Amino acid sequence: MDLEPVGELLEVGYDRQGKLLYVNEGYLGSGFNICMKCGKALKKPGKCDAIYRGEKCQGIVPRDAVYTLGFMEKTDTLHLRFRQVPTIQTPPPEDQEFWLSLKYALLHGASHALQIERNDIDGVLFPRGADTGWRQTVVLYDNVPGGAGHVKRIQEEIRIVVGAALDIIDCDCAEDTSCYRCLRDYSNQWEHHLLVRGRVISFLRALYASLNETDSTVPGRYDVAATDLGRWLAEQIEDAQQAVVIVAERLAQEPPNPHYSWPDILHALLLRNVSVRLYLAERPDPKRGDLSSLVIAEQLRALLTRGLVLEVTKRPAPWQVLIDAHTELPRAIQVKQESLVLDKMADATGFFSTTHRQAVREIRDSFADFSGRRLDREMLRLPPEIVVMSTHDPLQASEAELFGDLFAEPVVSLQVNDRYLKDEETIVNRLGAYLRLAGNTLQKVTVRSYPADHIPGASLESQSRAIQSLKRLFPDIEIDFKRTKLTEHDRFIIIERGSGSLARILIGKGLDFIKPDGSVSKTFIVIEDPYEN
Repeated sequence: MDLEPVGELLEVGYDRQGKLLYVNEGYLGSGFNICMKCGKALKKPGKCDAIYRGEKCQGIVPRDAVYTLGFMEKTDTLHLRFRQVPTIQTPPPEDQEFWLSLKYALLHGASHALQIERNDIDGVLFPRGADTGWRQTVVLYDNVPGGAGHVKRIQEEIRIVVGAALDIIDCDCAEDTSCYRCLRDYSNQWEHHLLVRGRVISFLRALYASLNETDSTVPGRYDVAATDLGRWLAEQIEDAQQAVVIVAERLAQEPPNPHYSWPDILHALLLRNVSVRLYLAERPDPKRGDLSSLVIAEQLRALLTRGLVLEVTKRPAPWQVLIDAHTELPRAIQVKQESLVLDKMADATGFFSTTHRQAVREIRDSFADFSGRRLDREMLRLPPEIVVMSTHDPLQASEAELFGDLFAEPVVSLQVNDRYLKDEETIVNRLGAYLRLAGNTLQKVTVRSYPADHIPGASLESQSRAIQSLKRLFPDIEIDFKRTKLTEHDRFIIIERGSGSLARILIGKGLDFIKPDGSVSKTFIVIEDPYEN
């Protein structure tokens, strides 16, 4: 069947004379032993024991005569196939969890949006060969002999159906499961364990965006289709060659991908001599005890040294990102809601974009009078008692090398807060390193952490053994290890000295940022000395 493209991602094909083959392979696929004389299905091969036309049947079922039952039915069918698009990750055809969840999301969406009885439509998965290997096809069909035109309506209203499917999977149940309000129903109960609504959320969003016909006076404006819109935005900004203008509500520490934060991306641009102008609605405000605000302020100070232009303005901008507006390959990006927040959820509402040269130039001209209050390094200065450090993956270091100066005076107590102290490495080696730094003046240590049964991959037995090992290593120190689900999110150590002064170490990734081999994970550390509790 020839399929027609609908949008960037979807191909559809409707067949008024579609054929469905219903097959019954018997218990566990073992087939049926059928007597060809009278038609009875026997439990095992051999002489037939049926009564046929008033007499004992004389039929015999050979051992190698195993049958599969089936019949063909004509009805309306709609084939949905998904093309490979660089910005959209389409799972492989063998991913039953994804494809079954997608099939039922579309079926429920069609039933809800088009007022079709759910029992009157159904679907199957039908893998088809392609140039690059197998591709999965979702086939929806009228569950009525001869067809009733339902899937024809789905084809005509596919965008409405996909939108309704998105609404249905926006459910209160956990994303790693499903319920009778979203994907589950009586007819698919044997597949309930495979239906996971979270698996199809981003894909349906991308599909919906690819079907969106944008009514706009801006030439070339289109709805961005990507399964990870935050990463898509980051990649467009990373690829800039000459200049970037960004208008955002605020800048956060959370990264758009596992490897780089937004400040990292801006830093990489500045190193390549790309002009970067950043407008923020909220002035960064470094606050004592707030790890994120302190780190962002220090990162922006470093970027200002590299040439970042940073301004604060409450003025709204019709477009939030301009990339290489003076070149032959420009791009403008618009957020679907009123403002952009540069954090790990930068993709929450989706984007419009245009690469039309004249359109981007007109958008650029609209920024001619756009300005705010310019910030410099002094305006973001941290309190004098606070130091922000950053560590990087190649670094080799120990607790003594990084924090030894804080333990120069006699230390009498430590307060440690880290949710993920779970085993010998994190408790004996990493926590124990700070006890060794404190030396023989240390009298008491109070620790707060999650119970291991709330830490993925951890066990209470291993955690308990490690706590006992720590107490045996330091018998003269009172160690109070509190395991509680109420442990604070921030990971820190408060140092109390004999003089009564306090210091605090805030560690972004926690005590195990130093690995067993002595290498150091990328993280941020805030030192407050003195610290006011």
